[in-house]
Amino acid sequence: KRVEQPFSPIHLHICAFQRQAACGASIGDKHTRKKMSDYAKRLKQEVQQDLAPREVPIVTSVTLDGIALMKILSHAKEATPSNPVTGGLLGLDEKHVLQVTNCFPFPNRDIGEDEDGADYQMDMMRLLREVNVDNNTVGWYQTAFMGSFISESLIETQFSYQENLTNSVCIIFDPMRSACGDLSIRAFRLTDSFMALYKSGEFTLSKIQELNVKHSDIFTELPIRISNPCLTRALIAELAAGEDPRFEADGLKVNTSKYVERTLGNLCDAMDEYEGETRKFRQWAHNTQKQQARQTQYLEERKAKDAIRKQQGLEPLPEEDTSLNPIFKPVPEPKRLDSLLLTGQMDLYCQQIDRLAGEGLGKTLMHDSLLRNE
Repeated sequence: KRVEQPFSPIHLHICAFQRQAACGASIGDKHTRKKMSDYAKRLKQEVQQDLAPREVPIVTSVTLDGIALMKILSHAKEATPSNPVTGGLLGLDEKHVLQVTNCFPFPNRDIGEDEDGADYQMDMMRLLREVNVDNNTVGWYQTAFMGSFISESLIETQFSYQENLTNSVCIIFDPMRSACGDLSIRAFRLTDSFMALYKSGEFTLSKIQELNVKHSDIFTELPIRISNPCLTRALIAELAAGEDPRFEADGLKVNTSKYVERTLGNLCDAMDEYEGETRKFRQWAHNTQKQQARQTQYLEERKAKDAIRKQQGLEPLPEEDTSLNPIFKPVPEPKRLDSLLLTGQMDLYCQQIDRLAGEGLGKTLMHDSLLRNE
């Protein structure tokens, strides 16, 4: 007994045209037969092209719905500098735009509960699917205080996301910066060059130079656009219509001095850590040079002994397996990943200080100008 396989509607459409072409052949209409047969062939070629695997376009921007943003802000209230909160992003990617339509928080878990965390995420996505909410994972979010978020754990998590979901992003929200009156929410992706470096697992200086990876090549930042449904925009417009249109000088207050001061402190701490990593690398280079000098001296002494034995008419020294000699064992090179991440973090600190100082200077000059006009 032959089992009938299901066909797609397009495939049935092609078969119908082929049958009509055959009917045209039976009645002898050459023009109709040729026209319908050519159309069926062309339609079949188009279907084959549509079914062929295509390269997924890489997203270049992120559209964040207001409801997802409010959920992130609400969850961030539970965050502390030593215990950031994380969550999953849901939505879909359309061409080069990643649309984040919803999100849900991850539970605070201890070490060793990775399996329970994965089960929780699967259960949440199943429940969201049952109530017709977007349940396609498009990335994750995390809180970061004072812009300090570049770490090996974040790199590992984002690498895992991008390995499985090409267009996934990591959204970083800074509650402390946002408390100063400036919403600080940014979207990042790992670059292709850093993905190749992390996948190789070799964080040596030679490998970094081979792939030409710099601290600015760790992340690429994507622009974020906040969007709201039509009803929400109408409500915002209605609420804004009742406000007093007179100018208020509260927006000219410079309230970022404490934030700049703490950012400078974090920058100094990062520089101290980078100095420690540099000291490790200098020590490794010094030990490598000493080892090479001992190896050269050992080989010259052995060569001199062979020359003396040759003059005495004796047989040369037997060949030695240098791998068993401790002075020929290579000195392990320290990982340069920490130095690379610290350099990227210091660059972010400098960008924050530059931006905050520029905003504060602009507000001060505008305030002085308004006072002179009065």
